[in-house]
Amino acid sequence: MSSSVSGSATVIYLEESLLRLSARLIEEDQASSAIVIAHVACEAAVTRCLTLMFTARGVDDLAESVMRAMNGHSLVSTSNKALYRSLTGDDEITKQPFWKAYHESAEWRNQIVHNGRVYGRPDAERCVDAARAFVSHIHEHAGVAAGA
Repeated sequence: MSSSVSGSATVIYLEESLLRLSARLIEEDQASSAIVIAHVACEAAVTRCLTLMFTARGVDDLAESVMRAMNGHSLVSTSNKALYRSLTGDDEITKQPFWKAYHESAEWRNQIVHNGRVYGRPDAERCVDAARAFVSHIHEHAGVAAGA
């Protein structure tokens, strides 16, 4: 998920840093915070992917306007998922093993942020595992170098 630049410097993508933070939050018994941060990581990956896809299609001048018009950057949203599919050609994302856990934990994220719900470590671990797989899948479809 990271990319090597100039031979010795390594760029860590925001989503990778956020996934690492999520894992640390689990270790610190802050499961609900880990779930929220894991979803922010997923949204960051979607943002990176869509931006790259607009550029690859030669319509990067539309990216900013379209991204502002989106209802968040979660692919749980039907319209966001349709945009992602249109730009990437990825019709398989909802069939991936991580999708059910990703989709479910998106609802958990909303319950935490909007209703103060508290989740435990097993839920957070499941969410972070799904988020890692989701980010990896997104990166693959955006042509982002994995683990470079």
